[in-house]
Amino acid sequence: MRDDVRDLFCGLLNGLESKTALLNSLLVKEKALSELIKSSNDEDDEILNIINSAAALIDEINAADYSISQIRDEIIRKYRFDFNKILNKNFKTENTEIINYRNSVLLHEDLMNEIISYKKQNNLKMEAYQQDLQVQISELERMSKIKIIYPKDLRSY
Repeated sequence: MRDDVRDLFCGLLNGLESKTALLNSLLVKEKALSELIKSSNDEDDEILNIINSAAALIDEINAADYSISQIRDEIIRKYRFDFNKILNKNFKTENTEIINYRNSVLLHEDLMNEIISYKKQNNLKMEAYQQDLQVQISELERMSKIKIIYPKDLRSY
C-alpha cells in the first residue's frame, strides 16, 4: 500500500478507534440505565442524568461518523477504493490497515446491535413503568373524589 493511502487509512482507523470508545461508553450507559430501571428505587434524577449523557455521547458519535465518512470519501474519490468489498465474507487481504478497518466496522455493528437491544429493553421497561404510574395516578384521583362524612356528635344535640 502506498504511503499516502496508508496515512489516510491510519486517520480512518484513528477515527474508528475513537468511535469504538464512544460506543463502548454508550453501551455502559445503557447497561447502567437498565439496572436502574430494574431496581425501581425512585432514582429518576439519576435515570435522567444517564439519558442526557447518552444523548451527548450520541452527538459525539455522529461527529466521529462525519469525520470518518470524510476520510472514506477522500479515499474513494482519490483512489476509487471499494469499501463494500471489504465487508464481504470471502474478502482476503494481507494488508493490516484494511483488515483493521474491517474488524473495526464489524465490531461497531456488534456494539450497535447490543446497544439497540438494551435501548429496546429499557424503553419497554420504562413504558411498563409509565403505565403503572398512570394506574396509580388514576387510583389516587378516584380516592381524592371520595367524600368523607364524619359522624355527628350525638351529645351536641
